[in-house]
This record gives sequence, C-alpha cells and structure tokens, in this order.
Amino acid sequence: MRIATFISLCPGGGKRAYVEFIKLLSKNNEIDLYTLLDKEEFSLLEGYVKNIYTFKFETLFLRSPFGFLNIFLNFINLFRLNKLYRKIADIINNKKCDVAFIHHSFYLYMHSPGISRYLKIPNVYYCQEPLRLFYEKMPCYKKISTKTFIFYIFLKPFYILFDLCFKFYDRQNIKKYNLVLCNSFYSKEYIKRAYRIEARVHYLGTD
Repeated sequence: MRIATFISLCPGGGKRAYVEFIKLLSKNNEIDLYTLLDKEEFSLLEGYVKNIYTFKFETLFLRSPFGFLNIFLNFINLFRLNKLYRKIADIINNKKCDVAFIHHSFYLYMHSPGISRYLKIPNVYYCQEPLRLFYEKMPCYKKISTKTFIFYIFLKPFYILFDLCFKFYDRQNIKKYNLVLCNSFYSKEYIKRAYRIEARVHYLGTD
C-alpha cells in the first residue's frame, strides 16, 4: 500500500509518536512524507520513508512599532496556509496514493490541517488533542504595558474575529476526515465535546 502522510509539529510527544507510527507502517507499506518543516527534522525516518516533500511557509509578520498590525496579517496568513494545503492535497491526489495519514500542524495555531478539504483518497487524521486555546481556559503569564493595552483594547474585536474564524476553520477541517483516531478514551470524550464527532481510540503502545 502507498501511504501519503503529513505532519508539521515541533519536537515533542506528538512528533515522537508520529515517528514510531511511520517506522511500523513502513514494514509493509511505501511511505511518502509531506511537511512544512525542513527535511533534517525527520532524520530519524531515514530508510523508513521513500520520499520527503518539503514546502516552505513563512508567516507574514511585522516587528515593533508596527507589530499591532499582525492581527490583520493573520487573516492573510490563514488564506495563504489553506492555499498551500490545497496544493499539497492536489499533489497527493495526483500521486495516486491509497490512503493519507495526517497529523497536526502548528502554523498560526496547532490545528487539524486543511488538507482534508481537498483530498480525494481515503484519509485518516490522528488527533492528539483538540485546539486547546479554544476549548480550555488559558492562563495569562505576561503583563503588558499601558500602550500595548490601549492598542489591544482597540484591536480586541479583530482578535476575537480571527479566533472565531480559525476555530471554525479547524472544526470544519476535522469533520472532513474519513476517520479520526485518538490516543485514549479521555481524548475521545474531549474530541467529542469539542468537535461533536466520534473518534476511534488507537493507543500509542509500548516499544
């Protein structure tokens, strides 16, 4: 079987679990890896995957004193990111892979990739957890200056609007997958509360 797989996660538990999945899947399958990260990030998978396709995505970002305008650039960044997901999905479709195995992407916020909107082959999404920013109360660790606070008050409606757009985008993406897997029954219930979908438990296992 030929499997197309996508991931763009920082080093951590989710990425480590992904590496182990691919090592096992490669025993009887041909794996193509698609990512927004550098190829060097997947040196542990050398010999386990046939091809690694990397795609560059740079978020548009302004530094001080114009940093307050970044919230507007984020709407453009989301549009550009989704356009790239469509490009990746089209490539996967043209490669005539049998199935797509998708994991998180951390760009803008950690989320379910929009590749699901455009895939024409059976696809599976391994959801380690919902987008916590929108489903858990997040602590505020940083005090901000009076000037920054004034800008924030003025721009707050745009922050709220972007968060609502991204939350909707993430929810619609995950609902497009044919099958959603998770790592525990706790995660299964969490995903159900967040997205109103039924995930299937697939434990990570032990080496």
